[in-house]
Amino acid sequence: MPRIIHLSDLHFGDSLLTWEHLKSQGQVFSKQFIGWANHRLNPKRHFGETIKTKLVERLLHADWDLLIITGDLVHLGSDAEFDLARNNLELLIKKGPVLLTAGNHDRYTPQSLGRLEHFFGDCYPFDQPGPTIFQGPGDWGFLELPQSAPTLLGSKGKFSGEFEVYQELILSRQGKPTVLYGHYPLFHPTGQSEAFSHRLWGAGQVAQLAQLPGVKAYLHGHMHKSWAFQPPGSSLWSLNAGGSLKEGYWSLELEQNELTVVKQLPPA
Repeated sequence: MPRIIHLSDLHFGDSLLTWEHLKSQGQVFSKQFIGWANHRLNPKRHFGETIKTKLVERLLHADWDLLIITGDLVHLGSDAEFDLARNNLELLIKKGPVLLTAGNHDRYTPQSLGRLEHFFGDCYPFDQPGPTIFQGPGDWGFLELPQSAPTLLGSKGKFSGEFEVYQELILSRQGKPTVLYGHYPLFHPTGQSEAFSHRLWGAGQVAQLAQLPGVKAYLHGHMHKSWAFQPPGSSLWSLNAGGSLKEGYWSLELEQNELTVVKQLPPA
């Protein structure tokens, strides 16, 4: 049975977030300073490198057919962080295939634009023109919903595609099983909510894409939690792997037209 692994919010670069590194980048008076300060003052933002190394080692020896990482590979979007992330994920990429989408931290400042594509250009969909379905096992297709762009303050996202184009692309599959993935939540389980400055603009309209015929799951991160639920009245799975390093991540076992969701605890 084909198996998909879903990770998110790995935030490589804890070891680089020093005052000296910030000064060397000329970013003392910038949004990067705010991100650096938030990291230093909030222990919940500290992820450490050991758990990431253990996770990579586990996945190197696991059986899977596709790995999807839904954003925030790094903290502040610097070259040094992306270089570190690439070095750590290199063997998984060779094992591949790997699909990526950008998170708000990957696009932290205007200077960050293009860096994810530069360091991970061989990971689909960065080498594809326009929205393209990645053909997975059997009839399963996978489609990125790009959502991250630099902001002066806050962490809001905005869907950068044309709604009608994506709608037509999904409908053209004529009900074949499709998995969508982006960085921001489109649905929230009971008791979960986001601050206004942390949300995706127009999430309600984007969520309509996830409710088109054939769409079986929407994968995302952004909130550092792990959840899997089906929105009321829907057979769609909404999967958040933002807590991959502390709460666990997801594997999706694919059948002909349905999927089974299994939680994987992070390495001890």
